[in-house]
Amino acid sequence: FTGILLFIIMTIIFVFAHPTIRQKAYKFFWSTHSLYIVLYALCLIHGLARLTGEPRFWIFFIGPAIIYSLDK
Repeated sequence: FTGILLFIIMTIIFVFAHPTIRQKAYKFFWSTHSLYIVLYALCLIHGLARLTGEPRFWIFFIGPAIIYSLDK
């Protein structure tokens, strides 16, 4: 189920990143890109079923998350 939600959120973010939408409807661009929080949360829980192995997304998440937190 998380894979479907991840696909939907990524599709929404991708569609609203189009230059035309970004220029003419920046508010929609910004609000849909705020879904990155949900995207990362879903990525963190996506592999918890351990169907193909241990979850490893946190390895790729922790570095950028620390840098992002320090930048804010």
